[in-house]
Amino acid sequence: MPNRLILLRHAEAADTGTRSADFERPLTPAGRIAAAEVGRWLAKRGHTPDEILCSAATRTRETWAAVAEELTDPPPAQYSEPLYHAAAENMLGALPHAAGTTLLIIGHQPGIGQLAALLPDNFPEDP
Repeated sequence: MPNRLILLRHAEAADTGTRSADFERPLTPAGRIAAAEVGRWLAKRGHTPDEILCSAATRTRETWAAVAEELTDPPPAQYSEPLYHAAAENMLGALPHAAGTTLLIIGHQPGIGQLAALLPDNFPEDP
């Protein structure tokens, strides 16, 4: 079980206008910039994840790529099609199987937000 869990919704994605193309939606230029900012924020605080569980959708893969570029020696992500629009309970079930001390899950709304709501809200403040 990880000591630190980082939940990240993918950065801003382009609107394809069709539901069938949703899985392949890329990040917008603003989304790439925002994802890189998240990477810098994590790096500044020493929160490089040991393990990354990432939806296999294009926008989540691109989010991780931009975050990873800002980290020192990031591990490879584990891309998972079941994480694409996964329910919070499904993501919660992955926690006991995490190998590292810091786990990053990159997913989609509403599942990633629902997972955050399931977790206790009395964790100590991040320094």
